[in-house]
Amino acid sequence: MIDNITLIGSGNLATQIGIAFKEKKIKINQVYSRTINSAKKLGKKLNCDFTNKIDKIHIDKLGVICVKDDLIKNISKKLYDHPIVHTSGSTNISVLKNFTNYGVIYPIQTFNKNSKVEFQKIPFCIEANNLTFQQDLTKLCKKISQKVIKIKSEERLKIHIAAVMSNNFTNHIISRAQKILKKNNLPLHLLNPLIQETFRKIKLQEAGLIQTGPAIRQDMKTIKKHINKLEGLDKKIYSMISKQIMSHDK
Repeated sequence: MIDNITLIGSGNLATQIGIAFKEKKIKINQVYSRTINSAKKLGKKLNCDFTNKIDKIHIDKLGVICVKDDLIKNISKKLYDHPIVHTSGSTNISVLKNFTNYGVIYPIQTFNKNSKVEFQKIPFCIEANNLTFQQDLTKLCKKISQKVIKIKSEERLKIHIAAVMSNNFTNHIISRAQKILKKNNLPLHLLNPLIQETFRKIKLQEAGLIQTGPAIRQDMKTIKKHINKLEGLDKKIYSMISKQIMSHDK
């Protein structure tokens, strides 16, 4: 049974997952961060030891690597052979193959240090190199989430791509839309009801089935009018997405 963890990383995910496990009586042994101030800040929040030295990392039941994808392999090479997981959506489980027990716990969510997270509603993708360790990870994650599913690395990568498109790309498009309003001295809150209604409907059925707007109607007159008013990247984005919508590309 995994009843304590060591957090390797102190960013958004490490902070939120540390808080969630601590609330469920999973002891946080230690926090590691490359900067001592970050390690200390999270360590105090979780009431645990902290360090910025890799050779001082202490892992008992499980080490949880919560760092940027391109740092996972390098950090893992410097750790002793203890049960270990990473939390990346796009990194293959094999990056940890030199450990006896290794795996992945990937929560499908965006995180911020200062925003409370309802982990019970967040799906966790679990993968492990053996059945016993997989069962241990499943039991651990079920302490904070009601949705724990076993997913292989290749499928998890596809989920991560979809997650980036639905979250990061959508946020960026809305950001571009807000800039158009700001540039024309129009209030940003005008879009809020529309954004809320869009996401409400997406929860009820597939997004492709509720597509609206000039592109799905093949309203070329309106599309051209919009494109003529846009500049630079916004013009390209609007044109490209409109073409894809009109193509009914599956």
